[in-house]
Amino acid sequence: MEIRTGRKPSPEPSTVCGSCRQTPISDQRVGEKRIDTVTQFVKLNFVKAIMEDRRPKVLEVALDLFVRHGFKRTTMGDIAEAADMSRPSLYLLYSNKEEIFRSVIENHYEEALEKAWTRIKHAKRLTEKLEAVLRTWVIEPFELVRRSPDARELYECAHSFALDVRERLMGLLISQLEEVLASSPEVDEDLLEIRGLNINSLACLVAHSSMGIKCSVPTLEELELLVKTLVHMAVGACGKWK
Repeated sequence: MEIRTGRKPSPEPSTVCGSCRQTPISDQRVGEKRIDTVTQFVKLNFVKAIMEDRRPKVLEVALDLFVRHGFKRTTMGDIAEAADMSRPSLYLLYSNKEEIFRSVIENHYEEALEKAWTRIKHAKRLTEKLEAVLRTWVIEPFELVRRSPDARELYECAHSFALDVRERLMGLLISQLEEVLASSPEVDEDLLEIRGLNINSLACLVAHSSMGIKCSVPTLEELELLVKTLVHMAVGACGKWK
């Protein structure tokens, strides 16, 4: 005879362990999204690494376009086309046109630094060395920008959103002038001190004066004359006055 009780029969124990139970669909989708995000991140960084080799070409064509057409009329599309790449690829390297302009200035003057050292090695007297530095940093950039019909616009851009780059490059110019002066036997530091000067103050004077002259004179001939005058004044301050 069947005896009934008020208790419900206990469920049979599961034969599937907790770790083997099926993962909820929502958790699966979250995991798939995470994997997809990681995969995209890896692909993006791989493409960026490949595109790094294109930076020199981008800066080269961008400089040419900025000089020929000005900053405002040059587009990211123009730069990408001239560099033989797509716009999306260009945006992987630079987020906007301002960033490219800043990099163009920085790259140009870093090249000028190396070019100046090469010229210094072939110069003998202090006058020749200082002229080599200022020709590379001041006169040749002036010639380049003056070829542009939008020269004023380029100067304004350099002062508006690339001022920090210019200040850092000014520091490089001052350091180079200091090394030239410090290594020259024509420089009498005792006489400089008597005159209330030192190598650092003289280098700063030459650097800031030459850059200021570059931004204010109308012609290349006037710039060359004033830079030459500045160099002779600096050399004269370093030695005995006759």
